[in-house]
Amino acid sequence: MWSIYGFSTNNIFPVLVCNIYGMSTSVVFSSIYYRWSSDRASIHKIWTRAACVLTAGTLYLILGSCGATGQTHDQVASTFGFIAVTINIVLYASPLASMKKVIQTKDASSLPITISAVFLGNAALWVVYSLTVGDMFVVVPNLLGMLLCTAQVALYIKYRPRGQDADESTSFNKSKLAEGPQTYLDHFARWFKNPLGYELLSAPVAPLPR
Repeated sequence: MWSIYGFSTNNIFPVLVCNIYGMSTSVVFSSIYYRWSSDRASIHKIWTRAACVLTAGTLYLILGSCGATGQTHDQVASTFGFIAVTINIVLYASPLASMKKVIQTKDASSLPITISAVFLGNAALWVVYSLTVGDMFVVVPNLLGMLLCTAQVALYIKYRPRGQDADESTSFNKSKLAEGPQTYLDHFARWFKNPLGYELLSAPVAPLPR
């Protein structure tokens, strides 16, 4: 949806380019997940719903551009902005369950701290960019994301994994990295060839359950 929004607002760079890249990587990692998933029926449902949303959005853009919806170009772009923001807010609700678990157990080993830290930096950069260009549709979801990631990082600092768990996690990842290939191309190929390679995609704070 953000790619469509970037296209409709003629924001080729960075909005359209960055989100097309994100879509491409999502397709790759979704394919890897699908390759080793034991519940492909659920994945089919998710992909079908996503395809329906994207198809509806694309159709609306085409009809709006042709004037069939009775809206101006700016109104069509604004509608896409509201839709994209709504979807982002819904997605941001998913980590709340994990944060609740951390508070209840006082153990942050379930939080993907590396991903949270990277997302925090990413959201902060988008907030700065969107404020400079005055695009509130980009400001709102990224500001919410920045606050959520800040909360996750703060929880990890407060309830960081105990020394024993951290040592086990570190030794697990070191052994996996030592056993695995050393080039990015080999890692990428291994994800499709062997499910053990997929374990390298896990968060570094805790090993995958056996």
